[in-house]
Amino acid sequence: MKREMEKLGYILHEEEGTALSWTGERCEPMTQPTIDTYEDHRMAMSFAPLAIKLGEIRINNPEVVSKSYPSLLGRFTQSRIQDTASRLSNSYQSVSKEAKESKGSKE
Repeated sequence: MKREMEKLGYILHEEEGTALSWTGERCEPMTQPTIDTYEDHRMAMSFAPLAIKLGEIRINNPEVVSKSYPSLLGRFTQSRIQDTASRLSNSYQSVSKEAKESKGSKE
């Protein structure tokens, strides 16, 4: 977990060999991080939501989630499509509103 979080720019510290903590310390994140799962479905499931937030993240061996949540990748693909559609819709509404306001101020 420590190594993979560092790829994203977060420095985690190990406490007493059993717990990880983050004190707010940051480092330079990789531009296109590739997360290793270490054949652990929990790693893939932990980092998958970041694909929605960051837009670009690769997870090596994502099929390890088939052990506990076989449809996870499909769910995120669907969420990603819905999120993109929502952003486009919001962007369109914002541009339309600005155009109307600009037109109204010219009259």
